[in-house]
Amino acid sequence: MHEKFDPEAKHLITSFEPKNGQIFVDEDRLSHLGLALRDLAHFLESQPFLFAVFTNDDVRRAADAAKPVPPTRGHTKYK
Repeated sequence: MHEKFDPEAKHLITSFEPKNGQIFVDEDRLSHLGLALRDLAHFLESQPFLFAVFTNDDVRRAADAAKPVPPTRGHTKYK
């Protein structure tokens, strides 16, 4: 990742958790480089050894979509 996106300073990736495959990104550095998390995700998705890539926004959208919608109270015939 540093070779591709931050070859000079190499400060973009702050750590890597190999147990669950999480990559931690310095988002201030990312912004300074004119990039977004989606740019990194697209690059990682192109790698043949990765099955799936998710950003925090992807996870948040999926969690929001999975939340059940409470039923609305309507009028019924029964009292």
